[in-house]
Amino acid sequence: MGGLLRVVGVLVILGSCRSISAMVAGNFVERPRQLRVLQLGLQILETEISYANASLPEALETVARRVDPPVNGIFQEAGRNFLSGEGLAFGEAWDYALRKQAPLLALQKRDLEVLRGLGQVIGLSNKEDQGKHLALARHQLQQEEQVSIEERERNVRLWNYLGLAGGAALVLLFY
Repeated sequence: MGGLLRVVGVLVILGSCRSISAMVAGNFVERPRQLRVLQLGLQILETEISYANASLPEALETVARRVDPPVNGIFQEAGRNFLSGEGLAFGEAWDYALRKQAPLLALQKRDLEVLRGLGQVIGLSNKEDQGKHLALARHQLQQEEQVSIEERERNVRLWNYLGLAGGAALVLLFY
């Protein structure tokens, strides 16, 4: 009976360490995907504003419907906040949406800074300028995507091995 408990303990420790490392590695896998979805969302937003002549809240609603979760939450929340009747400027509504949605995303601080900067200029200028700002933000996010792909290649395997090695070290330490 004691031997069976030891085996179960070893499996629990190894499984726990492996799960924790998989969660960390998952962020490295998810970030490039979310950056691509954000770029798509900004492209749709530009199209809606520049060519469909949609109002900003309508454009945000369209983007929220067309992009994948959890990224769509940014656009959905920003549109909801902007229309809430609380007198928020778009930049404030956008910033609030980013702060609320950030814990649900695999984005890093520099990704969010690109988006925050965009929120300060959208809705304040004509369609052409807004299109330029959206294109610049997409370009910056594309550069961050390339960096995130390189980080993914380096770190996913490392974290997977670290979880397994850390679990094995704990097993040796306790037994």
